[in-house]
Amino acid sequence: MIEAARMKREGVKAGVSDVFLPVARGEFHGMYIELKVKGGKTSSSQEWWITETTKQGYFSTVCFGWVEASEVIKKYLVIRANSLILIAIIALNLK
Repeated sequence: MIEAARMKREGVKAGVSDVFLPVARGEFHGMYIELKVKGGKTSSSQEWWITETTKQGYFSTVCFGWVEASEVIKKYLVIRANSLILIAIIALNLK
């Protein structure tokens, strides 16, 4: 609970993803990543954030650890216009 109070004082908002990359690629305005430990679960507010930012044209995903996040970021940065196939491949590789 102490950690939650500290984060609130620092301006962290419930549900907002941990990482935001404000770099447009292809049809995406930027990228949001929710970081979790292996076996971790997203909260309902995190699920809402991921869904809504995706609807707004952002690539939003959940990664389990920094290694996975770095791989997703690298793949995202090489996206070109009309690259929905590449996004599908990224998503399938994370399963």
